[in-house]
Amino acid sequence: MNRSFMQGMLLVAVAVGVASGRGPAAVAEAAAAAKESSQQLDTVRLATLIEQLGDPDYSRRNAAMHELEQLGAEAIDELLEAAERSNDLEIALRARWLVHSIPLGRPHDPPAVADLLDNYKTASLSQRIEIMHRLLRLDDAAGIEPLGRLLRLEQSPAAARVAAALLAREWSPGDPFFHRMIPLIRSGVGGSQRPTAAVVLALIDFEEGAPGAIDALEAARADLQTKPVEAAELSVPALNNGEDAADLSGGLAASTNRIFDRLSLKALVAAERKPDALQRARAMLAEIRDTTGEESAAFLAWCVEEDLPEVVESLSFGPSGTVDDDLFLTFAAAVALKATGQLDRAEQAAAAASRLAKGETMDRLQVAVMLAKWGATEWATREYEAIVSSPESRAIEFVLTAVMYSEFLHDLQQETRAAETLAAVFQPRPKENVDPETVLRQLDREPATTRSRMLYFEAVAAEALGKPGLQRQKLEESIRTSPKDVDALIALHRLADGTPLQRQAVQAQIEQAFAQIEREITARPDEPNGYNEFAWLAANTVDDTTPQDRIRKATRYSQKSLEISFDNASYLDTLAHCHAAEGNYERAIRTQELAARYEPHNRTIHRNLERFRSLAVAASSAP
Repeated sequence: MNRSFMQGMLLVAVAVGVASGRGPAAVAEAAAAAKESSQQLDTVRLATLIEQLGDPDYSRRNAAMHELEQLGAEAIDELLEAAERSNDLEIALRARWLVHSIPLGRPHDPPAVADLLDNYKTASLSQRIEIMHRLLRLDDAAGIEPLGRLLRLEQSPAAARVAAALLAREWSPGDPFFHRMIPLIRSGVGGSQRPTAAVVLALIDFEEGAPGAIDALEAARADLQTKPVEAAELSVPALNNGEDAADLSGGLAASTNRIFDRLSLKALVAAERKPDALQRARAMLAEIRDTTGEESAAFLAWCVEEDLPEVVESLSFGPSGTVDDDLFLTFAAAVALKATGQLDRAEQAAAAASRLAKGETMDRLQVAVMLAKWGATEWATREYEAIVSSPESRAIEFVLTAVMYSEFLHDLQQETRAAETLAAVFQPRPKENVDPETVLRQLDREPATTRSRMLYFEAVAAEALGKPGLQRQKLEESIRTSPKDVDALIALHRLADGTPLQRQAVQAQIEQAFAQIEREITARPDEPNGYNEFAWLAANTVDDTTPQDRIRKATRYSQKSLEISFDNASYLDTLAHCHAAEGNYERAIRTQELAARYEPHNRTIHRNLERFRSLAVAASSAP
């Protein structure tokens, strides 16, 4: 039954109601009944047509093909069902061809969406997943409805699962941006009955407060995870980018199942069913412990962030005070114990974990990075210090740790200590006759860049002490050491005490840095850092002399860096600054919130987020 006939039935029903003098409620009831009847007829007719795709009679097969082709997207759900589940090979193949013939694009699609969808059908699975990522992050949610459309129209159940996972992962209880996405997702997904669509639609119902939605979400998740996934070993680390490196194990099936499992736990907590969430989280932790300590630690730390720290009580501590004699899991347990208010037990566990790291410098460094990400600042500092203060640390271990530790201290605004830590890099190690600059180059880091960074930290420390003369001196020395130190250039640009000649000189240095970065981008177009550096420098040096197209270019470059390194928190921070430089504070805040989602304890990211919010308030109240 085609759409024009169904609309005709509705008009007849309304006309009959009006002619008989029945009231509006009765007319509406008649129209609804007519609509339901027509939908039932549509379903019956579609089922008949699909069955005829396998008819022995060639003319019937062709007639059914033609009619279904005319129906197009109206028949998509039934065609997909036939393509995926029919035992008749003829029906399955013809249904698949018909689905493939339905265009993905719509007349209302903006150019950015049309460009992404143009070659989608001929792309490989990994390329299609990349396109989904890019749709997810188009400005102003322009790609959300098309992504929902792919969830409905994608022939591959594996790719449809990725689309569902990406959309579901955007949800947090009460998130206003997700609320803006809801009508767009509904429009794209339509009436799809696919298991992947069922999860997303149940999640939307839950967010909107529909009765029984949490149970429907749990049932849809459980049903989806029973379905086989083709290309299950395809690596899709971008699905979990920004999460702990240990959490990137497995392929498509493992990555998407992890997202749906965590979605379920978050929803149970939001539904005030924390006991149920804890029961499931304990079972999940027990299952993960069969893999690696790092993955178990990452999951336990995630539980802490999602108000489920009590799951730690399912762990048993051995005679040494550790869990499974595992450094990472024991530290994660300490973080969870601290979150439950058990401070003494937490300190004991952290001390026991630290003892496990003795003599294992790289493990200690890895756990220091993890602790910093988990917000355990004091323990992270202790582990970093244990490496940089030990004469037993090998030169390459010491230098790598010092570079990373200095950035951690900078985030804590401990600038003097950060500078001192980098200064120590250039001192010879007591037990090794190794040139420190050679070690830096082995780590793919230029000595001049490291010295410049040290001087920049000294300049920031001077600013905090109210010594602008010393600050300028250190910044100028930093630029002489490494002319492309973007943070030093930005700080010099912002100094208010410069003479016209000094400001002119700084602007010339900035232009030279732009030219050098452009050359590096040309030489290595697939490397994201060059695009990010250009964007960061441009977004933070805007003044009356800035060319009109520079910020637009900076935004394009920043988005390019994120196409290469999806949802990298540092690159998201840069894009937020680009949007703020454009004066679009709504986009800046949204982007910075994404950065904060991946780095919830990064103080620099949160300081920038608060600044964007303040700028937005000031802009809204300006006359």
